[in-house]
Amino acid sequence: MENVAVIYIRVSTDKQTVKSQLEPCKDYCLKNKYEVVDVFKEKSKSAYHNVKRPVYDKVLDLVRRREIQHVVVWALDRWTRKGSKDLRETIDYLMAYGVQLHSVQEAWLDTINIPGVGHIVKDFLTGLVGWMAEEESRLKSERVKSSKKFQKAKKKHKVGRPKLSNDVKQRVAKLLQEGKTYKYIQDNVMYKAKYGKFKHVSAPTISEIKKSLLEKGNIKNKGKKSSSS
Repeated sequence: MENVAVIYIRVSTDKQTVKSQLEPCKDYCLKNKYEVVDVFKEKSKSAYHNVKRPVYDKVLDLVRRREIQHVVVWALDRWTRKGSKDLRETIDYLMAYGVQLHSVQEAWLDTINIPGVGHIVKDFLTGLVGWMAEEESRLKSERVKSSKKFQKAKKKHKVGRPKLSNDVKQRVAKLLQEGKTYKYIQDNVMYKAKYGKFKHVSAPTISEIKKSLLEKGNIKNKGKKSSSS
């Protein structure tokens, strides 16, 4: 039997759904007149690290038994994210058994399936998309790590600018009461920030302190800042 196909679906997050991948895959098979004999659904956190994917292995078992001619996925990163080398080896492996890999999102993949297409073209295209998938997986991992780090810092109240000590605030308030300009205060008042670095007090911070002094009646609003002395 020719043009026998299976659809492989992999969801890795709660936001992804089987249906969002399945319907486009079915439409693709219908358009190309492939007979879909089975749909394989797998929930796996990643196709990049050495995560066991028993459903993926079942598809390869059908390939080895030469029971299918096509494997259809919604996108190549649903099939693998291990990089260009793995993608090329996967395609070569499938081709050795007379099986073609198709992606709904990457239509260029069908170019590789055309008889007579050279290894240079195949290696270039699979290398490019493989690198992109691997890079996306790496960036996703970094985003997850950064998010966890941020949440941890948030719980410890270490997110954002460090609070100014009362001593620094009092120094700024004293200079404001003496009529010093913002620039003068910025140049002469520093505080210890993160990682032991020293920074000049910012204009917004000076404004907040001045506002507090005005509300308490500790200084008068003269409209314009007086010149420094």
